[in-house]
Amino acid sequence: MMEETRELAMAALREEFAGIVSHMAERLAGEQDGKPKRFKSSMLQKMHDFLDSFDEMNLFNDESLADLVGQARTIVSDLSVETLRKNPKLPNRISSKMGKLVQVIYNRTLTLPL
Repeated sequence: MMEETRELAMAALREEFAGIVSHMAERLAGEQDGKPKRFKSSMLQKMHDFLDSFDEMNLFNDESLADLVGQARTIVSDLSVETLRKNPKLPNRISSKMGKLVQVIYNRTLTLPL
């Protein structure tokens, strides 16, 4: 029973992180119907909230996920919506990095034991 609880908790945390990173990559990825995609401060705030609270949420010390969270912290450190809006090339660069991180997340979570 305890092992099942551990597995479910770790899987939920991995899925939440993957969803946040994937959403951010998608929103920053250029155009939709010929128009630039819109992104809001809440997208970046959600990422920062997850990263800030990760250590408390990582109850079972998922080291692989902690490594991925560290990579995300590096990507979004000192990043703001204003910075993204002022530098038109930056959203695509961040989206590319997040897209690569999403692939790593899915590759690792599919092959990792819980």
